Amino acid sequence: MDTRLKRSTAFHPQTDGQTEVVNRTMVHLLRGYNSKHPKTWDESLPYLQFAFNRAIHGSTLKSPFEVCLGYLPQSPFDLAFTMSDQPLRGKEEEEHVRAQKFLERVRKIHTEVEAQLKRSQQRYKARHDKHRVPCNFKEGDLVWLHLGKERLTGEGKKLKPIRYGPFKIIKQIGDNAFQLELPPYMHMYSVINAENLKLFEPSLLDDDPDEDIRLPSVDDLKIELEDPLLKDCILEQKVRETRHGKYEYFRIGSKGQLPSKSKWYIRDKATQEFPHLTI
Repeated sequence: MDTRLKRSTAFHPQTDGQTEVVNRTMVHLLRGYNSKHPKTWDESLPYLQFAFNRAIHGSTLKSPFEVCLGYLPQSPFDLAFTMSDQPLRGKEEEEHVRAQKFLERVRKIHTEVEAQLKRSQQRYKARHDKHRVPCNFKEGDLVWLHLGKERLTGEGKKLKPIRYGPFKIIKQIGDNAFQLELPPYMHMYSVINAENLKLFEPSLLDDDPDEDIRLPSVDDLKIELEDPLLKDCILEQKVRETRHGKYEYFRIGSKGQLPSKSKWYIRDKATQEFPHLTI
């Protein structure tokens, strides 16, 4: 199935640009259709998916339906206003000719789409490379680490230093991510995007090398420690109201699982998955 694993960081995911664009487009469509009824967003997905797959995309100049199926499915308006009274022909010879024409049309569409995608990718790459700064880090380098305000706590967190370190690069992960040697008390994922790193250069004015070391204290960091659950339990309960009625949901955590990793289940599913719990 040509499945590939692409690693990314939590605050700067860079995996598949096309998937990110599709997700962003679907969010914009949902915001327009479900801004007044946000709880029924899942009911609009089939209609938005059909509209998205039927729209012509700028990169391919074809719709996803044409690329995958070789033809553009009819919309409800097409069925209502373009009905034909001509009888269908069911001869095997005609069906064979139609099938051959269909295959030729699909091959032609794929060839055109492949050429158009290559041209689009070249344009996007040339535009992106104008503003891209190459990563000059390598294993063993000392770098400053940028910590956003969402990772800091306490009074005056906006006035605290935004770069800490220096930290040593242990390993390079991909083209733009590096694994750092971080203190255990920081409780951070050690793989950091290159945009949050800056090459460490010792000060030219101070003779004491310890003056260049700047590490965050435990009080400065926003650390949320969790203990694994000792047994299966219900952590939270809520009722969701839709136009079809009320549905009861339960957030259930399994034994040995962290509370933040628990999942929401509808009542029927929760009763099926966890029959020993009182629901």
